[in-house]
Amino acid sequence: MSAYKEFLAEKEKIDRLVSSGYQIKGVKEDLSGALLEFERGNQALDKEKSVKEGREEEAKE
Repeated sequence: MSAYKEFLAEKEKIDRLVSSGYQIKGVKEDLSGALLEFERGNQALDKEKSVKEGREEEAKE
């Protein structure tokens, strides 16, 4: 998958979470990408969504 297609897939997932009422609670960045922590409303749901480049593809393989 091209880098642009990976970006679009990750963006769509984030957009779905935001449209479902989640908000970004925190962002941790490193050389591999970023780790976003989401919460819904005022209650933290301990939902973390990894958007590190390639991490999801590696898990599928």
